[in-house]
Amino acid sequence: MPSWATRPLGWVGGWLVLGNLLVALVLCVATAFSLESTRSAERARGAEVADNLAHSVSIEVAAELRLVDNALASIAQRLPSHPEVNSPATAQGLAAAIREQAPRVPFVSAIHFVDRQGRINPLSPGQAPRQIDDLGFLQQVLASDTALLSPPRPSPAVGEWAVMRAQRVMGPDGQPCGILVAEITSRQFAEAFARLALGPQDIILLRDRGLRMVAQHMPSRPANTEGLGTTQISPELRSLLARQPAAGTYSSRLGRDGVERIYAYREVPGYPLLLIAGLSSEQYFVPWRATAWRHWSFTALIILLVILGSIYLYLQRRREQEALRYAKRLARQQALMIENDWVGILRLHKRRITWTNRALATITGYEKKDLVGSDTRLLYPDDTSYAAIGQEGHHALRERGNFHTQIRMRHRNGELIWVDLSGTALSEEESVWMLIDISGLKHSEAQAHHMALHDALTGLANRRSLDERLRGALAWARREQRAIALAYMDLDGFKSINDRHGHEAGDAVLRQVADRLAGRVRGHDLVARLGGDEFAIVLADTTSPEEVRTILDRCLAAVQVPLALPDGTLVQVGGSLGVVFGPTQADTPEALLTAADAAMYEAKRRGKGQMVFATAAHLVTPR
Repeated sequence: MPSWATRPLGWVGGWLVLGNLLVALVLCVATAFSLESTRSAERARGAEVADNLAHSVSIEVAAELRLVDNALASIAQRLPSHPEVNSPATAQGLAAAIREQAPRVPFVSAIHFVDRQGRINPLSPGQAPRQIDDLGFLQQVLASDTALLSPPRPSPAVGEWAVMRAQRVMGPDGQPCGILVAEITSRQFAEAFARLALGPQDIILLRDRGLRMVAQHMPSRPANTEGLGTTQISPELRSLLARQPAAGTYSSRLGRDGVERIYAYREVPGYPLLLIAGLSSEQYFVPWRATAWRHWSFTALIILLVILGSIYLYLQRRREQEALRYAKRLARQQALMIENDWVGILRLHKRRITWTNRALATITGYEKKDLVGSDTRLLYPDDTSYAAIGQEGHHALRERGNFHTQIRMRHRNGELIWVDLSGTALSEEESVWMLIDISGLKHSEAQAHHMALHDALTGLANRRSLDERLRGALAWARREQRAIALAYMDLDGFKSINDRHGHEAGDAVLRQVADRLAGRVRGHDLVARLGGDEFAIVLADTTSPEEVRTILDRCLAAVQVPLALPDGTLVQVGGSLGVVFGPTQADTPEALLTAADAAMYEAKRRGKGQMVFATAAHLVTPR
C-alpha cells in the first residue's frame, strides 16, 4: 500500500478538503448548539419576568376594580330599601352618596344612575337627562344579581374610550328600577400602567373576555389609542388561549412596529379581563449576541487555522524532503488549539486520568501532576454525583458514543463550581472529556430567580413567593395537625403622604414599614408585599389567637412609630389588619388571602388601626 508521502497530489488534496469540511461542520454544529441553549435560557428568563409582571399588574387592576365595586355597593346602601326613582329625596341621596364615594375611587371618571328606560337622570337642578348609549348592557345588568363589566366603547359622557362597571338598584315594586354605573376610561388604565418601570418598546395590554382591547400602554407611544375596542390578536395568543385560558407565555412579532416581544398573560382575578405584558426581546438578547459574536469568532479562527494548516500541508507535500519538519510544525499548531485557556480537556482510561491540558488546571485548581494517574472521583463533590456520571455518562458513551450535561464539581480550594461537561468515546475503555466553567452563567440565573420571587422596592417576598410559602405551610399544618395564621395589612394614611410628598417619599415609607415588619416577626415567619401599600404576614405554627394578636400588636405598634422621609420630615402611618387561620378556616392560598382581605376591609370600616379576625361571614364558600 502506498504511503502518504507517495500518494498522488490530487488524492491528498481531495481528502484534505473533505477533512476541512467535516471539521468546519462539527465546530459549527457544536457552536450553534451551545448558543441555542444559551438563547433558550435567555428567552425563558424573559418569559419568567414577563409572567411575574403580568401577574402583579393583574392583581393591581383587580384591587382597583374592587374599590369601584365597594363604592357602588356603598352608594346603593345609602338608598332606601325601595327607592322612588324620580323623587327629589332619592336624587339628593344619590348625589350625596356619589360625591362621598368619588374621592375614594380616583380610578373612576364618572358615576351615574340610569333608569330602566336608559335615561341618565340628573342629580342636580338644571341638568338635562341623557340617554345611555348601550341599552343591551343595561338589560343585562337589570337581569343580573351581580355587578357586570361592559365591553369597551366610546363614551359620550367622558369623551373617551371607556368601560362601565354597573349594578342594579331595586325599586318599590320589588323590580329593578335602574342601575348604578361607574365609567372607567382606557386612559385611566393606561396612566396606571405608565407608573411601571418599562422599556421603550415594552407594552401592557388589557382585554376583556371577548378579546376586545380595553386599554394599552407603551412608553415610546404613551398617547396611542389605536386598536381600542378591536379584537385583533396574534395567532400565537389565540392558539395558546384555547389550551391555557388563565395564564401563559409566548413570543410574537405581531404589530405595526414589527418589534419581537416576549408576552405573558394572566386573568385579572375575579373579573372578565385579561392582562397581557409584552417585553422587548432585544433587551434579553443583546448580551447573548455579544457572546455569540465571540463564539463564532473563536470557531472561525479555529476553522481558519485548520484550513491554513491543510493548505500548508498541501503545499509542503510538493517537497518530500520537508515532510518531517512540516509534520512537527503541524503538531505544534494542534497543540496550541488543545492547550487553550477556556476548555479543559482530559483523556480517561476507564475512569482514571491519563492526560490533561493546561485549561483543566485553571478550571479545577489541580496541577497536571496531581491529576494524571488519579481517579476522577477527585473532581466530584460527593460519591452520589460521581456514581451518577459513572452510570448515566458512561452508559451514554457505550450507547451513543457521546454524552453532555451540566454538573457541579469541586475546585481544589473546596469551592463548588458549575461546569458544562461533554464526553466522547474513543474505545470501550477510553474516552475524551471537555469541561467549560459556567459558574458565572449559573450565578446570573440564580439572581434572576431571586428577582422573580422578591419585591424590587422592599426586598420582601412577592405574591408568587407568598403563594409558594402558603402552600408549603398549609401542607405542613395538615400533616402535623397544627395551625398557621395569615394577616392582610393595609396602611392607613399612606395615600395622603404619597400625594403630598411624592412617590419617592411613598417608596421610603414602604421600605421602612417593610423593615419594621420583618424585624417584629419570628424567624420562621414571612412578611410579603402584595403591591401598593398592602402587606401579608404568615405566622407559622401558631398556638392560639392570643399569641397571634401579641405578634400582630407588636407589628402595628412598630408601624405607628413616626417615619423619617428623605428630606427629614416626620410622618406617621397606621395599619388595618385582617387575620385568618389555616387550614381550619381556609385551606388554600387563594381562600386564605380572600378571607384575610375581607377581614381587613371590615377593620377599615371599623376605623384606623383595627385588627379583625375572620369569621364565617368573611370566608369564601367552596364551589
